[in-house]
Amino acid sequence: MNQKYTETKERLEQEIPVREELEHKRDELVKLSRRKEKFRLFRKAFIKYHDVKYRALMVWKEANGYHKHTMERIKLRLIFEHKKRLSWAFSRWKEGADKKVMVQMVYETEELVNENQNLTNSLQATQEEKTKLADCTTRSQVQKLDRLRGMLDRNTTRARFHQWANVTCFMGDLE
Repeated sequence: MNQKYTETKERLEQEIPVREELEHKRDELVKLSRRKEKFRLFRKAFIKYHDVKYRALMVWKEANGYHKHTMERIKLRLIFEHKKRLSWAFSRWKEGADKKVMVQMVYETEELVNENQNLTNSLQATQEEKTKLADCTTRSQVQKLDRLRGMLDRNTTRARFHQWANVTCFMGDLE
């Protein structure tokens, strides 16, 4: 009986690791098959989802094929509207920029007119002073000429008086 026990024990010691290894392999296979099954189910769902999506896109494409001409017209209309709005926006921007330039030019023109007026006023003041100075100089020269003429008239009158006096005295001596 002891011998049977030892044989069984030896046999079990040999078979247990093999059996454990087989169980471990079986567990790994089960895990692998579960993983493959999940992947396969996921792939099926993915394919089904894309198949439904593909069919929906095909239906949409067929419906759009019927309305292709209309879609082209709509696309051209949208492009035209976009261009029109861009043109309008550009025109508004340009008007604003032109107004700014015009306002700036008006301010600059006003400044130039004011500066021109100031220059004109100072030029007139200078001309008036020049005229006054010329009048003063002319009056001074006229007065000098009047004094000179008066002096010459006095000298001439004196000379004639002396001449008359000499002639009268000489005639008085003759008589």
